[in-house]
Amino acid sequence: MKIYKVLIHGLNDLRANRLRHLLVGLSMLLGVLAISAVSSADQLVTKYLVAEQEQLHGKAQTYVSVLAPGSLDQEEVADSFQRLSKVVENIGGNALFSVRTAISVPHVGEQNFERVAYQGDYAATYRVPLSVGTWPRDNGTVAVGVVLNEYAADLLGIDETPQSIEMNTSRGTKNVVVTGIAQDGLKGGEARIYQPLGSSGDSSLLLDEPIELMLTAPGDKQDSLQRYATGILEQSGTSTGESMEFMRQDTVDNTKNSVAVTKTAFLVACVITLLVAAVGVLNVGLATVGERSEELVIRRALGATKKQVFGLVMGSSLLIGVIVAVIAAALVLLASAFVVPKFMDTAGIVQGIDLPIEALWFGLAAALLTSFLGALSPAIKATKLDVAQALRS
Repeated sequence: MKIYKVLIHGLNDLRANRLRHLLVGLSMLLGVLAISAVSSADQLVTKYLVAEQEQLHGKAQTYVSVLAPGSLDQEEVADSFQRLSKVVENIGGNALFSVRTAISVPHVGEQNFERVAYQGDYAATYRVPLSVGTWPRDNGTVAVGVVLNEYAADLLGIDETPQSIEMNTSRGTKNVVVTGIAQDGLKGGEARIYQPLGSSGDSSLLLDEPIELMLTAPGDKQDSLQRYATGILEQSGTSTGESMEFMRQDTVDNTKNSVAVTKTAFLVACVITLLVAAVGVLNVGLATVGERSEELVIRRALGATKKQVFGLVMGSSLLIGVIVAVIAAALVLLASAFVVPKFMDTAGIVQGIDLPIEALWFGLAAALLTSFLGALSPAIKATKLDVAQALRS
C-alpha cells in the first residue's frame, strides 16, 4: 500500500475517533514539549546562567589570592603584571591585580561608591560588557578615564560618554572622565567605579588596602601558573609570597552541576509523561483494532497482505506523532523568539538565544518513537486476526 493511502486511512481513523485521539495527542504534546525544553537547557545555561555567574564571580577557572596591604608598590605591581602577562597570554589566560576602596562623589548625598583600581584586562576575568563607551587606557595622560556600573551611572544621571565627573579620594577631589558604562550584574545600591591602577595617582591604595591577584586560565595550566605567580612575587620581595594561597573564586562548575541535576530530574519526568502517552496510544490502538476487526479481515480476504494491514493500523498513530511534532516545533520556535527574551535579560551579557534546532530534532524523534511504540502491539495484533473465524462469524 502506498504511503498516501496510509495517510488517507489514518486521517479517516482520526476523524472517526476525534476525542480519543485528541486526548492522546495532548498527552504526547506535553511530553514532547518537555523533552524540547530540557534539551534546550544546556544552551540557556551556557548563554545566560553561566554568563550571569561570570559577571559576579569571574569566568571559568578563576583563582584569587589576597596580598596584605603594603606587599607591593606601584612599580612592583607593574613589573609583576608585565612578567605574568607574557606567560598567561601564551596559555589563553588572564592575570588581574585589583584594589577596592570606598570613595564618595560630590553632589550625590551620602551614597557610597566602591572604586575598583585594576591592572590588567578586567573584562577578560569578569564578564562585564559595556552598554556604552569603551574601557579606559592607562596612557599617562592628565585626564583619568573611569567606567561606571549601571547603578552608579543612574545615580549620576549619565547615559552617554564621555562625560566629566568629580570624585573624592584620599588626595582630595579629582576630575575624571567617564569613558563607559558597564553591565556588571551588581544591583540593589552597589555603585561601582572602575579605574586603571596606574592612573589612580593614589599610592595609599597599595599601602592601606589588600591587593587581589586573580588568575584565569585552563584547569590544566592553573597549578603551574599559580606557582609561577608566587615565584614572581617572591622575587619582588613580597613578604606574603611564601604563604600565598589561591582559592577558586568562580562558580561556573557549580552552576553547571546544579543545572545538570535539574535537567536529569526533568528528563525522568519527560520519559514518564511519554510513557503515559504511549500507553494511551496502545489503548486507543487496541480499541480501534477491536472495532475494525471485521473491516480488517475482509481486507485480508480480498487480498491485503499483513504488511498492508500493519500500515493501516500504524498510520493513524504515526500521523498523530507527526502532528504533535509540528505543533511542538512551532511552539518551541515561538517561545525562543518571543517569550524567552522577555523573561530573561539577555542584553549585553549574552548575544540572544539561538533557535534550539537540536531540541526540535529531539522532539520529533520523541513524538514518532512514542507513536510507534504505542501502536506496535495493536498493529501486530491486527496482522494476526483469524480471517476464517471472522468470516464464519
